Amino acid sequence: MKIGYGYTPENEAFVSKATGKEMRVKFKDCREICAAIKGMKALDAKAYLEGVLDGKGYIPVKKTKKQSGHKAGMKPYGKTPLKATRAVLSVLNSAIANAEAKGLDTSTCIVVSALAQRGPKIRRVRPKGRYAVYQSHLTTVQIHLEEVSE
Repeated sequence: MKIGYGYTPENEAFVSKATGKEMRVKFKDCREICAAIKGMKALDAKAYLEGVLDGKGYIPVKKTKKQSGHKAGMKPYGKTPLKATRAVLSVLNSAIANAEAKGLDTSTCIVVSALAQRGPKIRRVRPKGRYAVYQSHLTTVQIHLEEVSE
């Protein structure tokens, strides 16, 4: 099956791609993480996400500010979604490894596109014949790295 991408580069020779399909993480968190790392150097984005996992940093929340809880005392508004950060970090590590395999210089690679797409919901019936159902969220994350000559 062919994978469609949300970004088409001008020159494929200098671009590395990676996709995480239908991961069980929330779309809103992945969207904010992708917005935070877009435009960063690949190794800086990796260090930033590892800092979020260690508790030294946080993800700024801009679009979904009114729709979710947050960590108290953070200015500007932010939170630390650990599960989504691990998922996006694994896709970023895959993109960096693909860049190395392609022969690109990872120290000059920039995240040109970080895209989160909402996937289908998995519905599961509650036990004992209850009416409401569980819904698991699925999200697809695509990351493109491009080598930039300085």
